[in-house]
Amino acid sequence: MHEVHAACQPSSCLNRTGVLDEDRYRGLIAQESKHWGRVQPDPQNPQIWHDPHLFEIFFGRWYRHLIERAAACGPNVLELGCGEGSLAIELARRGLRVTAVDLSPERIERAAEKARRSPAGERPTFLVGDLNTITLPVLTYDCIVAHDSLHHILRLDRLCDEVRKSLKPSGSFLVMDFSGMGTTRRLLAALLYAIVPTYQPYRAKWRLRHRLSRFLAGESRKRNGLAEGSTTLLHHDSPFEEISQGSIVREISKRFAVVTHITFCPFWYYFAAKIRWPERFKYSAARLLHALDELIVQLHLARGAYFFLEARNHQPEPS
Repeated sequence: MHEVHAACQPSSCLNRTGVLDEDRYRGLIAQESKHWGRVQPDPQNPQIWHDPHLFEIFFGRWYRHLIERAAACGPNVLELGCGEGSLAIELARRGLRVTAVDLSPERIERAAEKARRSPAGERPTFLVGDLNTITLPVLTYDCIVAHDSLHHILRLDRLCDEVRKSLKPSGSFLVMDFSGMGTTRRLLAALLYAIVPTYQPYRAKWRLRHRLSRFLAGESRKRNGLAEGSTTLLHHDSPFEEISQGSIVREISKRFAVVTHITFCPFWYYFAAKIRWPERFKYSAARLLHALDELIVQLHLARGAYFFLEARNHQPEPS
């Protein structure tokens, strides 16, 4: 097993940014870990990734592409932010040697149990680690994969440096993640969510009005608030939710050669799981919303809120 150091001291890794002291960081990252350890589907606020059919409609094409590219780039693969292990297990089924890291011990435990129940064969190595402070082994992996995890990383610059160090020469960094919708689209989404029938009752939605400023806040406002000592714009349960958005591609581009960068799902994906459709129309309506999202991108009316990126490491071969 490749040696992955789960963490270094937060004081040495985070204070130099001027964003957080050690005690505040420990409190926030503990809250983040606790949230992801206990997260479950919420009937009043369903998420698209909890419905396999909706996920397939909006994200299936690029998720399968992520898997195929990782399989082609192997055999030694690291997954950053593996959650409950579905992607790591799928890659292991392809014969890859997979190491997978996540912040939440509970999720890592569930991922390992899921792997034990999967068909016999290569199984991932699951590790608990904080991606803000993790130390990765040098020149070890042919491919490093991150699916829907980098927008939770406060020290994205440091993590990208670790990825570059840990990839073999000409290794690949594959990312599928959220890059943000922008204030105008967020405001329109909030307005439509308030008006249209959703699984969240209108009375409950009215009680959530104090969270609007958090929903509208982009990456810079969240980070500026932290720098000023305020956490009021952070997510109420997951403090580092969307702490990185547009900067993900920028930070990767500084360190790697980007060979593919495709954006998708600019707006209507947000409503697919939340609108209370008649059950017999649910997936037909979702396909219509997906078609609208595709049209927005094709007409260059807006960039996608999600992206797929493949980048290559061009470190020189060790002498």
